Amino acid sequence: MKEYIVAVQDDERDFEEVFIAHIRNNTELIRCKDCKYWSGDGYFCGYDMIAFEDDYCSQAKPKKSTQVDHD
Repeated sequence: MKEYIVAVQDDERDFEEVFIAHIRNNTELIRCKDCKYWSGDGYFCGYDMIAFEDDYCSQAKPKKSTQVDHD
C-alpha cells in the first residue's frame, strides 16, 4: 500500500481532483521500516536519527524491491 501526505484547503470544491493531482505530482511517503537507511535495530536509522519503524522522514529512499512482478 502506498501512502501520501495531502494538503487540501477546507473550502476546496474539487477535493478528488486535488487529491489525485497531488499523488501524481508528489512522491510516495516511505516508512522507516521500508527505507534503505533503516538499520533494523528498531531505534536508529542510517542518519543516526532516532526512528521507529512506522516513522518517516524527507530523506527516505525505498529499499530495493526483491518482489517479482508477475503479469
